[in-house]
Amino acid sequence: MLDFVNELFVRSPPNTTAWCDSLEAFLSSRTYKLESRDAIRRRFGNALQWYGNLIAQKEHLISGVINEGSLKYLAEAGSSLESDDIEGNQNYEPPPSSSPTSVADEASDDSDESHESKNTTNGESDLQRPSEYLRKRCPLCFGGDNPHDPNFMADIIVCIDACFTHKRRNPAKGGAKGPENLHPDTVFVPEKYVMEMKALVETVRPEKSKGKEKANVPSDGQPAEDSYEPGMKVPVSALEGCLASFIAEDERRTKASTQFFADTGLMAMLCHHDHVL
Repeated sequence: MLDFVNELFVRSPPNTTAWCDSLEAFLSSRTYKLESRDAIRRRFGNALQWYGNLIAQKEHLISGVINEGSLKYLAEAGSSLESDDIEGNQNYEPPPSSSPTSVADEASDDSDESHESKNTTNGESDLQRPSEYLRKRCPLCFGGDNPHDPNFMADIIVCIDACFTHKRRNPAKGGAKGPENLHPDTVFVPEKYVMEMKALVETVRPEKSKGKEKANVPSDGQPAEDSYEPGMKVPVSALEGCLASFIAEDERRTKASTQFFADTGLMAMLCHHDHVL
């Protein structure tokens, strides 16, 4: 039944409440009375969540075994190629001057050289390709043998997109966060890593104090001359206005929402095909 519901929710909007209400009505019509109303929904939701977790763990395990086998095969192929070269150099005997070199020997030598150069090229190209993780996220951006094209200005275009309407409410009981239950292929950055990067950014680029901002205002009250930052096509005044409006809106939103929500927004890095990286 869980497998059926899992496949159904792929093809229709997931709604465990409607499914459980229908199941309760179906059992009630056949004189199967439940102890309390809404007794199935919570248990069914937990069972479906853990079943999906098991399916994801299985797929992650299978893909890991396949990737490990492919890496092992590539390593063995590279070591066998090196051992063949060493043995060939040790067992090399120059042909006698009286016997001419046959055409077959020349053809085999050419094929060996082409095979060696092909393996060397493949090894070098693997080091220059994007990682397996990125190729899985978006094959259009990161796939292919040669993702770099000198005719284009950029190889990859990504963006940071934020959604402040996607919130997570504080639970009625207990803490704001439950036990860690991460998806095997999660794209969320751990909170610990985010805090470490935040501390690093604040160290490298400390926040300007309000006293310094007031000190930059001319004494005569006239606005300072506008300028352009290197590489930007809009004036500094436009950038500062955008930043000020964003900070004001973010502060107002934070004061209104942290009382009821554990998470007040969601931010993601996307490629230009809208695939989450």
